[in-house]
Amino acid sequence: MFFDLTMNNSKKIYLCFTTTDSEKEAMKIYEDRVKNNLWPIYHKTNQFRKVLKDVKVIFYLAGNGSSSQHFIGTATIEKTIEKFENLNVNTSNVKFFVKFKDIKKFENFIFIKDVLNELDFINIKEKYGLTFQGGVTEVDEKSYKVIMKRDKN
Repeated sequence: MFFDLTMNNSKKIYLCFTTTDSEKEAMKIYEDRVKNNLWPIYHKTNQFRKVLKDVKVIFYLAGNGSSSQHFIGTATIEKTIEKFENLNVNTSNVKFFVKFKDIKKFENFIFIKDVLNELDFINIKEKYGLTFQGGVTEVDEKSYKVIMKRDKN
């Protein structure tokens, strides 16, 4: 399963990949996924059709653990992997995996409440957590730039 950006060349796509606390803290899950350069996209993941080569991604940690409710890094999608054989990971409920290039962990994580009012992709500010349910959220270009600018500060 390999998607090509030429399918939708009318506007640039930006995505937010979210992980939350489960069997481990969200930060540990993020670190494991980035270390292995394999991010699972599950069958019920929102926006999976927009997970395309060369799309810019921001990573967000939900939950209650350390660094939760923070944007913590960025990457660019290098490719998607559909074939699960030879991958030493649990693939139940996984639709495909994403591999990244240009992975960067922010020097200073960005607390969502510090930028919430500047993020247009979050419609209901007082219930912002709903926006991140489903694993992948589309982000508008202005909001992407707001977050990236905060990383530079």
